[in-house]
Amino acid sequence: MSVELSLRRVTVLPAAVIVGLVTGLLVTGLRFLTNDVMWPRLLAVHNVFILFAVPALGILLSGVILRYFADRPNVHDAEAYLEAYHRGVLDTRFGSFAAKVAAAVATVGFGGAAGLEGPSLYVGSSLGAWATRHLHAAGIDRDRAKALLVAGAAAGISAVFKAPLTGLIFALEMPYTDDFAHEALIPSMLASVASYLVAISLLGPDSLFKVDRGYMPSVTHVLLALVLGALVGLAARIFLASLAFAESLSAKLRLSLVARTAIGGVCCAAFGVLSWRLYGSPLAIGSGYQLIDAASAGRYVGLAAALLFVLRGGAVVSTLGSGASGGSFVPLVSMGAIAGGAFEVLAPGTGSLFPIVGMAAFLAAANATPIAGAVFVAESTGAAGYVIPGLAAAAAAYVVAGGRTLSAHQRPNRRLTGMEPSQS
Repeated sequence: MSVELSLRRVTVLPAAVIVGLVTGLLVTGLRFLTNDVMWPRLLAVHNVFILFAVPALGILLSGVILRYFADRPNVHDAEAYLEAYHRGVLDTRFGSFAAKVAAAVATVGFGGAAGLEGPSLYVGSSLGAWATRHLHAAGIDRDRAKALLVAGAAAGISAVFKAPLTGLIFALEMPYTDDFAHEALIPSMLASVASYLVAISLLGPDSLFKVDRGYMPSVTHVLLALVLGALVGLAARIFLASLAFAESLSAKLRLSLVARTAIGGVCCAAFGVLSWRLYGSPLAIGSGYQLIDAASAGRYVGLAAALLFVLRGGAVVSTLGSGASGGSFVPLVSMGAIAGGAFEVLAPGTGSLFPIVGMAAFLAAANATPIAGAVFVAESTGAAGYVIPGLAAAAAAYVVAGGRTLSAHQRPNRRLTGMEPSQS
């Protein structure tokens, strides 16, 4: 290996750290704004009209912002990252970038059934793309440049969940359904750690979810996790088919983005009001953290959990299917958590086990990211014992889902798509 090539590779590493630090600052700010300021204020208002109007207006506002201020308004969040990875196309105009972030804040902060992880991934990958443009002068080749894109994406997920390994694995798994973006491993590791350090410095190191950290897996629990994973895989296929139907119906009717988000916002808000009437809380809407906490605490099991799963699924399809900006990661794991609650009637007394395992399974099935799903449950709970049943459930769900995925831009693997990195 020449000295010049070694210098090119090394140049990417400090750039990845800088991208990670800046991403951590931006994402932590967005998380504080949406999760700690906007959404809690909506929850505190016990007025059915406001509960209906605000999420509906938030999703509509997201559509308006995307339509009139963003370049390529139908491509945002994780889809923008995947398109950039495979095709080298990413919005780098600041006005469009700001519009897509603002649209996500409107969706998430005002109660749409979407998460902040998609926008966080978009923020990080955009910063990585901008850094790449400035490194071309240093002779950085295509594969090293792409590594910064993935590193930024890893940093975004790391910061929003305070989960550096999840950020790393998710960013590497996402581009393919059965392969990894392995050329970006080391830069992504550094960016993810840097972003995580910023997040815990500002928000503290506490895990996202409070569960029994002393849990130890057993053979019985692993076998039950396999069954739960298979059932979740089937549920994920129905969810993905519902989302595809909503999108195809919009295309058939030739609805504009603004019209789609108006309809989607009303439907999402209706599911929120219905869940408020039935459960005393608008559990169907919002990012899903409240729903995950409730499911993990065993407050909803059996038929109550099954009905809540349907309401939550309807709200997520209404939000994401409308074209509004927002991530799918937390909505998916929240659906997995409540599916685990429904399954708990078959194995009572297991505490938070099946809601946590269901999170890994649903993410694996709907996003084709089985390893990230299992890693997420360990990092988000601080309990390593959940990894074993989580892996079993994620594997079963991934197989049953049959390679279906939420994303239109994921590809099977780099060998089949001609994306093998150069060996220079």
